[in-house]
Amino acid sequence: KKVRIEVRTDPENVNIDSTDVADTIPVLFKDIVHALAPNTIIEKVGSKMLFGVQGQPVWPTVGDVAAQWAGENEDLLDATIDFDVIKATPNRLGVKVKVSRRALNQSNLDLYNIVVSKIGRAFAAKLNQAMVSLTQVAINAPKGVFVAPALNPIILSKKPTFEEVVSLETAVLNENVGGATQGFGAYIIGTAMQGKLKTTPIEAGETKMILQDGEMNGYPVIVSNYMDEDSIGFGFFEYSVVSQFGDMNLIFDPYTQASSNEVVFVANSEFDITVLRPEAFAIGQIPQTT
Repeated sequence: KKVRIEVRTDPENVNIDSTDVADTIPVLFKDIVHALAPNTIIEKVGSKMLFGVQGQPVWPTVGDVAAQWAGENEDLLDATIDFDVIKATPNRLGVKVKVSRRALNQSNLDLYNIVVSKIGRAFAAKLNQAMVSLTQVAINAPKGVFVAPALNPIILSKKPTFEEVVSLETAVLNENVGGATQGFGAYIIGTAMQGKLKTTPIEAGETKMILQDGEMNGYPVIVSNYMDEDSIGFGFFEYSVVSQFGDMNLIFDPYTQASSNEVVFVANSEFDITVLRPEAFAIGQIPQTT
């Protein structure tokens, strides 16, 4: 219906029926309520990031050589040094979103940028999930840093002890990787495990908890529900590399779905997670009970 609003210099002579006012009030959107999602990890733990990669990144590896004690004129045994390479391999990650033209035209939200932002978050979510998953998340996905250690995990109590937490660090240091003054060591846990560790004292009678002030055993603790809830991960993350091959390809397609009055957002890129030293990572797990 039509609404007539008379505006005069004398406000007492302005008469607006309440039923008409409702039709003139605009819909005002406040802050957008985004979907809840786990905290991201990669940018917090010190993983190396390579963007716009052309070709195939390769990391040469050089084995060690051992000296030997020998008599004055004794022949030395032949020694060899193993040379190899670690390669990053592209794995495609994509998102396709259809949006009604009516939604774009009628919404007073910046819908285009909202969709683009959501696509970026979707890529970040998949990469972070793959990074800390205990298994390969999909056949075409890269393997994360804990896939190999999860094949032989350190067994944790139902409520892990401080000794068990330290044993993860010990397992890595025993491989001559990292150290208190080398690299970025960190623990990765989920919120359920966080609750256990924040309420468990280092030892009986102590007031200090295993997890306190965001640290555990002298290392920072990253909390994210991308991590398995019954596990504790530890590692020196400079031995992991996230590679993005080429550019992020984002296409806004207003044509192919025109007959159904829709536009299509399509994003594609290729990534890999390369673990330079599997020995730099350890996983502790609470055994599953049936």
